[in-house]
Amino acid sequence: MMIIMPMTTTFLRRMVMLSAVRNRLSTTAFLMYPVNTIHSYSRVMSSSTSTVGSEEEVAVVVNKIPKKFKPYPFQYHTELTVTVESLTNLGFGIARVPLPNNITNNNTNQDNDNNTNEEVSKNNNNKPLWVIFIPNVIPDETVRIRIYRNHATYSDADLLEIVTPSPHRIEPKCDLANVCGGCQYQHVTIERQRQFKTEQVQDLFERVGGLDRESFPKVLDTIGTDEVYEYRGKM
Repeated sequence: MMIIMPMTTTFLRRMVMLSAVRNRLSTTAFLMYPVNTIHSYSRVMSSSTSTVGSEEEVAVVVNKIPKKFKPYPFQYHTELTVTVESLTNLGFGIARVPLPNNITNNNTNQDNDNNTNEEVSKNNNNKPLWVIFIPNVIPDETVRIRIYRNHATYSDADLLEIVTPSPHRIEPKCDLANVCGGCQYQHVTIERQRQFKTEQVQDLFERVGGLDRESFPKVLDTIGTDEVYEYRGKM
């Protein structure tokens, strides 16, 4: 006897969206950007409240401004071209951009719902720089992004286009690597991945631990394995 497991509308909706990503279906999201463009669809799936069907429904999900969106310092879906400086320990790229001319640094005190260690810095002209987190990027890449959330001291953005790719960029083995978030380094060569991890541990000792680089021993290189796919280590 066949047993049919009950499936919720949310589960079915997410399966439809994942199928669209895998098969490159002609939904509005794919019509908006070229095939080689990377876009974060996980936020779209989680924000939808109706079953995905027609292109019009998808367009509503993508373009609707969230009720709690805070328009400081960027308006919803503001597009920028930035250069990635570094990566967080969660794999998000960090870019810093000058604040708009009509914005002052005093506004950073208006909300503290998501504090981060990344503080507003200043460039050579003593102008405040705003931190933006971007998925699926590599340091030194120039990318085109779109703002979708502003926090107290930083913003989150979707990746629209890689203008200048890194020489360390490779094609992910998994079709869903840029969507599910479980393999946030899969678009990077394994050698560069291990360098990132070593640098992040060194940075934690210096920035968080307050240890001096000159007196504290340097972190040793990351020890890797020959099996770079189809395994998971969790500590």
